[in-house]
Amino acid sequence: MQDYKKKLQEYLRLMVKDILRDITRSGLHGEQHFYIAFSTQHPNVLIPPEFKEKYPTSMTIVLQNDFENLQVFHQGFSVDLSFSGIKNKVSIPFNALTYITDPSVNFSLEFSPDLEEIKTEDDCEIKDNLIYFPSKNPYSAS
Repeated sequence: MQDYKKKLQEYLRLMVKDILRDITRSGLHGEQHFYIAFSTQHPNVLIPPEFKEKYPTSMTIVLQNDFENLQVFHQGFSVDLSFSGIKNKVSIPFNALTYITDPSVNFSLEFSPDLEEIKTEDDCEIKDNLIYFPSKNPYSAS
């Protein structure tokens, strides 16, 4: 039964990946918008340090009006969002997701986050135990 649950979670994450890829190709339609929650405890989540302090366990982002540069990769996605008028990049592995919902069509998926570190990836860079989507950490000191 455990393998079935894990496999089901993987398929649902693939659905999220497809939805996000559709958004990169054709944008949002009508009232469509997404609330995406994820575990900030996942070792490969990349968010500004002040967000890690403010949201030590989980965080929800909104893809609606003020987002740019949505990029979807094999293991996760990155997007530039505006927080209090300041643009920040967030990079989220799909296995860090806890839920996604689009209230405009009453669509919702819930996940059990997998907090295992992503070890290998074809379309990202792993450095200092973090996964970078695309391949640059905007929050590094260098």
